[in-house]
Amino acid sequence: MTYTRTELPQGWVICEAGKDFKRPSPACTFAFDTETFAYIDGVKVDTETLARECLKMDAEEKRRRVSTSVWCWQCYDEVNGFFMTSSFDIWLQYQAHAGYKFGWCYNAKFDFSQIDYNVLTDPKWKRHEKTKGTGKAYDKGQAWAFDSIHNDMGTRYAYKLWIKYRHRNRHIHVHPVEYRDFMNIFAGGLARMLESLDVRDEDGQPLRKSTMDYQAVDVDHLTDDEIQYCLIDVKGLYFGIKQYNEMIEEQSDGERHIFGEETNVMTAGGFAKAELLRSLYPDLKPSKRIKQYQKEHPLTEAQDKWLRKNHLYRGGISLVNPRFQGLLLTAEQFGRPMKRYDVNSEYPFAMDEIRDLVGAPEVKTYQEWCSMDASAREDFECILMLTSVSGFSSEASRASTGLMRYFLMAATSSSVSLPAQ
Repeated sequence: MTYTRTELPQGWVICEAGKDFKRPSPACTFAFDTETFAYIDGVKVDTETLARECLKMDAEEKRRRVSTSVWCWQCYDEVNGFFMTSSFDIWLQYQAHAGYKFGWCYNAKFDFSQIDYNVLTDPKWKRHEKTKGTGKAYDKGQAWAFDSIHNDMGTRYAYKLWIKYRHRNRHIHVHPVEYRDFMNIFAGGLARMLESLDVRDEDGQPLRKSTMDYQAVDVDHLTDDEIQYCLIDVKGLYFGIKQYNEMIEEQSDGERHIFGEETNVMTAGGFAKAELLRSLYPDLKPSKRIKQYQKEHPLTEAQDKWLRKNHLYRGGISLVNPRFQGLLLTAEQFGRPMKRYDVNSEYPFAMDEIRDLVGAPEVKTYQEWCSMDASAREDFECILMLTSVSGFSSEASRASTGLMRYFLMAATSSSVSLPAQ
């Protein structure tokens, strides 16, 4: 593949030879990425120095001393091929002229932050006003607006920009583009994704991530290998998403998509939820299923807040015995093979075995439950709550050991008293 480089007042552009980046063909889905230089205290350093110095810093010091600067914005779709530029504005104008609707990156925490910097430091950008709803009016009329879907823990789900540009008919238009993160669907790294899915291009040739010395790049004299590296990052991601979309469409009987005009999946969890609802209500329209589930499983806003406050939506949490924290445990040390148990993975089995809790519960005391016939007790879920503990050691590790040792006593006693030892 040969490329042409064009110098413009705002920056340079590199695209496939024969392609007109000023008039790209219409496309919908594309993959994008950024390439950056890293700096320590504002000084660009070589890769070896960067790695050595970063190892000495904790997270807070890195935030204070290490910064990045984008030297390349790039994207790929199979209609227009590869495009890269040094200018954020040129990158956006290219997307608007191509009519892109959905762009996928890999690791939004990094790539979205580069967009953040350019948007939040430019006064022309304003947060999108949602007063017009989410229909067609939602996508029109608000030039240089942005919107984001994220949580308070820093996870990024979607980023949307409304780009003002001059259409080829000479009229001014506003074009919306939404960015999503494929890492929220397939985690583990881009290199692993390309290998695991055996991603191949339009000619059936395998696409695999290569290597590049990021800090040594000369942006004014890019080599063919460096351009090829940038190409593979976005081309591989593009075809990986396209291939994975086939599996999602097959799994969901054509209801869910991550590629094309009907893209409606943002995360692996969202896809799993949609499949669960489809299995529960196969005869209902997708838009009706969640309402039916909520009707059969009522949950008030106050209850939802309580569940979130107490971290019951958090998922699996790993706790390490303080005695072994920071140690490398080997079979030789213990004199026997090491065994590992993933208790959290028992969750699907438990949910399949436990009866679904619906409606207004019939509550009985522990004593009433014990006095019932064994067959009648099967209709109830017994929840044991330890309401008081006395006489245990103040050392957390010994206390937790004591709790585990004596908790089983609750099965035959309504109160539990732990000894000091």
